[in-house]
Amino acid sequence: QYHTNQTIKTLRATAKDETLFGISEEGKLGDFAGRLGIDNNGDVNNFALKLCDFVEADFTKSQPSPRPSRSGQAPPTSGGTSASTPHVRAGK
Repeated sequence: QYHTNQTIKTLRATAKDETLFGISEEGKLGDFAGRLGIDNNGDVNNFALKLCDFVEADFTKSQPSPRPSRSGQAPPTSGGTSASTPHVRAGK
Protein backbone atom coordinates (compact mmCIF):
# COMPACT_ATOMS: atom_id res chain seq x y z
CA GLN A 1 0.00 0.00 0.00
CA TYR A 2 2.95 2.33 0.64
CA HIS A 3 4.01 2.28 -3.02
CA THR A 4 0.48 2.95 -4.20
CA ASN A 5 0.17 5.88 -1.83
CA GLN A 6 3.46 7.35 -3.04
CA THR A 7 2.47 6.86 -6.68
CA ILE A 8 -0.89 8.58 -6.17
CA LYS A 9 0.76 11.40 -4.21
CA THR A 10 3.23 11.96 -7.07
CA LEU A 11 0.59 11.68 -9.80
CA ARG A 12 -1.67 14.14 -7.98
CA ALA A 13 1.16 16.65 -7.53
CA THR A 14 2.19 16.20 -11.18
CA ALA A 15 -1.38 16.79 -12.38
CA LYS A 16 -1.43 19.99 -10.33
CA ASP A 17 1.90 21.06 -11.89
CA GLU A 18 3.64 20.93 -8.51
CA THR A 19 6.54 18.70 -9.61
CA LEU A 20 9.20 18.69 -12.28
CA PHE A 21 7.53 15.62 -13.79
CA GLY A 22 5.00 15.47 -16.58
CA ILE A 23 2.49 12.90 -17.79
CA SER A 24 4.17 11.62 -20.92
CA GLU A 25 1.87 8.76 -21.92
CA GLU A 26 -1.53 10.40 -21.79
CA GLY A 27 -3.13 7.70 -23.94
CA LYS A 28 -2.13 4.89 -21.59
CA LEU A 29 -3.30 6.82 -18.53
CA GLY A 30 -6.57 7.65 -20.31
CA ASP A 31 -7.12 4.00 -21.30
CA PHE A 32 -6.48 2.87 -17.73
CA ALA A 33 -8.84 5.49 -16.31
CA GLY A 34 -11.50 4.53 -18.86
CA ARG A 35 -11.28 0.83 -17.91
CA LEU A 36 -12.04 1.87 -14.33
CA GLY A 37 -15.10 3.83 -15.46
CA ILE A 38 -13.47 7.24 -15.05
CA ASP A 39 -14.34 9.89 -17.63
CA ASN A 40 -11.11 10.26 -19.61
CA ASN A 41 -12.27 12.99 -21.97
CA GLY A 42 -10.67 16.39 -21.85
CA ASP A 43 -7.55 17.51 -20.07
CA VAL A 44 -5.19 14.74 -18.95
CA ASN A 45 -4.61 16.49 -15.63
CA ASN A 46 -8.34 16.41 -14.84
CA PHE A 47 -8.74 12.69 -15.38
CA ALA A 48 -5.43 12.03 -13.61
CA LEU A 49 -6.89 13.75 -10.54
CA LYS A 50 -10.09 11.71 -10.89
CA LEU A 51 -7.98 8.56 -11.09
CA CYS A 52 -6.16 9.56 -7.88
CA ASP A 53 -9.50 10.10 -6.12
CA PHE A 54 -10.78 6.73 -7.35
CA VAL A 55 -7.70 4.82 -6.14
CA GLU A 56 -7.70 6.54 -2.75
CA ALA A 57 -11.40 5.79 -2.25
CA ASP A 58 -10.87 2.16 -3.27
CA PHE A 59 -7.99 1.75 -0.82
CA THR A 60 -10.02 3.14 2.07
CA LYS A 61 -12.89 0.66 1.63
CA SER A 62 -13.10 -1.70 4.55
CA GLN A 63 -11.62 -5.07 3.78
CA PRO A 64 -12.96 -8.25 5.37
CA SER A 65 -10.75 -9.58 8.15
CA PRO A 66 -9.18 -12.99 7.65
CA ARG A 67 -10.82 -15.75 9.68
CA PRO A 68 -8.68 -16.68 12.65
CA SER A 69 -7.88 -20.34 13.12
CA ARG A 70 -9.15 -22.08 16.25
CA SER A 71 -5.82 -22.67 17.92
CA GLY A 72 -3.40 -21.17 15.45
CA GLN A 73 -1.69 -24.54 15.01
CA ALA A 74 -2.29 -27.69 13.06
CA PRO A 75 -3.63 -30.63 15.07
CA PRO A 76 -1.00 -33.03 16.39
CA THR A 77 -0.45 -36.27 14.53
CA SER A 78 -1.07 -39.51 16.34
CA GLY A 79 2.05 -41.19 17.67
CA GLY A 80 4.35 -38.19 17.22
CA THR A 81 6.15 -37.50 13.95
CA SER A 82 4.92 -39.47 10.98
CA ALA A 83 7.46 -41.16 8.74
CA SER A 84 5.72 -39.63 5.74
CA THR A 85 6.09 -36.07 7.08
CA PRO A 86 8.52 -34.20 4.83
CA HIS A 87 11.44 -32.48 6.50
CA VAL A 88 13.25 -29.45 5.16
CA ARG A 89 16.96 -29.07 5.70
CA ALA A 90 18.94 -25.93 4.94
CA GLY A 91 21.79 -26.21 2.47
CA LYS A 92 22.54 -29.08 0.11
